[in-house]
Amino acid sequence: MAYFFTMKRLWINHRLGGLFALLLILVIDSVGLASTTQQKFDRTAVSISGSSTLTPGEYQIALHITTIDEWHTYWVNPGDSGAPTELSWSDSVRPEGPLLYPTPERIPGVLQTIGYHHGLTLKQNILWHQPTKPLQVEIDWLVCKEACYPYSARLVVDSPEQLPVTETPQNPETYPQNLKVKALISEKDVTLHHPDHLVFSDLFFLSNQHFSNAPPELIKANASRTQLGLDAQSSSAPDQPEKALVVFRDKSTSIPHSQWVLLKPQTPSVLWFMLLAFFGGLLLNLMPCVFPVLFLKIQALVQLDERPSNGIAYTLGVCLTFFALNVLLLALTASGQALGWGFQFQSPAALAFMVVLFFLLALYMYGYFDLPLAWLQNSAAQKSRGDFLTGVLAVFVASPCTAPFMGAALGYASLQPVIIQILIFQALALGFASPFYLLPLLPKNYLPKIRPGAWMEHFKKFMAFPLLFTALWLTSVFLQVSGETQTLALLAGLIWIFLFIWSQKSFQSLLGRWGLPLVCGFAVYLFMAPQMTSRQSADRSKGSDRLYSWQTFEDKDYQALANQRQAPVFINFTAAWCLSCQVNDRLTFADPQVQKYIKDNNILMVKADWTKPDELIAKTLKRFGRNGIPVYVVYQPKESSYKLLPEVITPRLFIDSF
Repeated sequence: MAYFFTMKRLWINHRLGGLFALLLILVIDSVGLASTTQQKFDRTAVSISGSSTLTPGEYQIALHITTIDEWHTYWVNPGDSGAPTELSWSDSVRPEGPLLYPTPERIPGVLQTIGYHHGLTLKQNILWHQPTKPLQVEIDWLVCKEACYPYSARLVVDSPEQLPVTETPQNPETYPQNLKVKALISEKDVTLHHPDHLVFSDLFFLSNQHFSNAPPELIKANASRTQLGLDAQSSSAPDQPEKALVVFRDKSTSIPHSQWVLLKPQTPSVLWFMLLAFFGGLLLNLMPCVFPVLFLKIQALVQLDERPSNGIAYTLGVCLTFFALNVLLLALTASGQALGWGFQFQSPAALAFMVVLFFLLALYMYGYFDLPLAWLQNSAAQKSRGDFLTGVLAVFVASPCTAPFMGAALGYASLQPVIIQILIFQALALGFASPFYLLPLLPKNYLPKIRPGAWMEHFKKFMAFPLLFTALWLTSVFLQVSGETQTLALLAGLIWIFLFIWSQKSFQSLLGRWGLPLVCGFAVYLFMAPQMTSRQSADRSKGSDRLYSWQTFEDKDYQALANQRQAPVFINFTAAWCLSCQVNDRLTFADPQVQKYIKDNNILMVKADWTKPDELIAKTLKRFGRNGIPVYVVYQPKESSYKLLPEVITPRLFIDSF
C-alpha cells in the first residue's frame, strides 16, 4: 500500500510539474507577444513613443536612442567612419515620408565623423493600416568611443492604445525646417542665400561622393549671402544636385536652425576664364621672364611694318608650344604626378637644356656664331620659320612666370575636362601673342615707329649679357635640384660647347676643328667621372641677415595655428625657377620696412618651396584654386577663412593685407 501511495504521489508531482512548465511557456510566450517599448543595454538604451496625427491611422513615431557619457552614435551620413541607424518595420505598418534625423554635430577625432553625443531621437510618420496586428520595428545602431559596439533591438507595440505618448519636445528647431535658404554649388565652393537673421554654422552632405566630410571654409559672408569653400574629392563639379543639411544660428538667440537644401550645380562661365587667361597671357609679356628675349621681340616688332605676316608665324609658334606643354602636363598628371604651371623647371634635364639654350643664345647675340634664327632670313618661307621659332622660344622662357589673372584661370582649368583645359591654354597663348597679330590690324600710323639701324647691332650684343645672367640663374636652380656634382658637369659641358664653337671658327683643318674638342671633352670626362661616382649632392643652408626666418611648409591647419598664436601666418608658395617669385622676394620680403613690420607683429613666415616636385604643395595649391606660382596666402587669427594676395606684390600691398 505504501508503495502504491508513493508511486501515485510521484505521478501527481510529475503531472503538476509538466503543467507548471506548460504554464511557464505560455506566460513567457505571452510576454513575448506583449508590448516591449524599451530595451536597455550596458552603454545604450532604446525606446519608442508616438502621437496620432490628423489622418486616421497615421502616427508620428519617435525612436529614442540614448548613450552613456562620452559615447556617441551616428547621423545618416556618418562621415569617414561609423554607420547610420537602420530600421526595419513590420508588415502591419507602412512608413510615410522621410525618416527625420535631428541636427547632428561633428565628433572630435582624427577622422571626420558626424553624429550625436548622448543619443538622438528619430522621427518617422507611419500608417498603421492593420491595427489588429502589433507594430514591430527592428533597430540596428552603432555606439562608439575608443572602440565601437553594434547593437540590435526589436520593439513591439501590441495595439495603438499601448503606444506610449511622445512628450512635447522642448527644442523643435533641432530638426530640419524650411528656412527659405537657396544654394548654388560649383566645383569647389557653394554660395548660400539665406534670411538676414541667420548666421552660417556648418554644412553636412548627405553623401561624400563629390566632397569630403571636412568642415567647409568660410570665404565671404554678408547679411544674406555666404560663400563657402569645399574640399572636392573629384576633379569636376557634380552634374546632379547635391543634397546637404545646412546649419545656421539665430543672431539674437544663438539657437541652431537647419534645413535640407538641394545644392544645384552652378556652371561656371568658360568664356569668363578664357578672358582671364587671355589678359593673363597679355600681361605675361611684361613679366621679367621674357626680358632675356627682348631683342627677339623688338626685332619682330620692327619687321611688322615690312612683313605683317610675321605676326601669324609667331602666333602659331606660341599656340603650338602652349598646346605641347598642355598635352605633356595632362599626360604627366594622368600618370599620377602632382604638377602645375612651370612643371618642366622641376626636371634637371629640362633645366640643363634651358641653361645650354640661353648660353647658346648669348653667344649668338654677341656674334660668335649664327643660329637658325639668323640663317632663316633669306626667303619669305624661311623668315616665317624664324618667326615661328621665336614664338616657341618666347613660351619656353616665359613659362616660369605667372602673370595677374593667370593663377585663377589655370587653377580653374586644372579641374576641368581636357577640352576645357585646352581652350584655357589656347586663350592664354593668344593673349601672349596678341601684340604681334593685333598690331598689324591697326592703321600704319598707329604701329610702333621702330626703325632698324646700327643701334640694333649694339643692342643685340648688349642683350647677350642678360642671357648669360639668365643662364647663371638657371644654373643656380639646377644646383638646388640636382646637387653640386651634376652642376659641375653642366658647367664643364658649357665650357666644352664654347671650346667647340671657338675651334670651328679658329681652325680650317679637320683635326683642329674636331680633334681638339674631342680630346678636351675626353679629358673633362676622365676628370669628372670619379667625382660623379664618389661625391653626393648636399643640401645648402643659406644664412640670412633678415629680421625674420622662413619656416618650412607642412601639412597642418594654419588657420588653427594663427588662432593659437594670436598672430598672423603668411605662406609664400615659391620656387627657385620662378623669376617673379625671386623678384617679389628681393623687392618686398627683403624690404627693411616689411621686415620690421613682420617682426613687430609676430607674423609667422612660412615658405612652401616648389623648386622640386612636391605632392603636398601641388595639392594645397589646387585647394586654393591655383595651378602655378607665386601664390601668397594670409591667415589672420579669429578669421574664418584665408586671404589670397595678387601675384605681383609690393611692400605697401603686403603690409596693407594684414
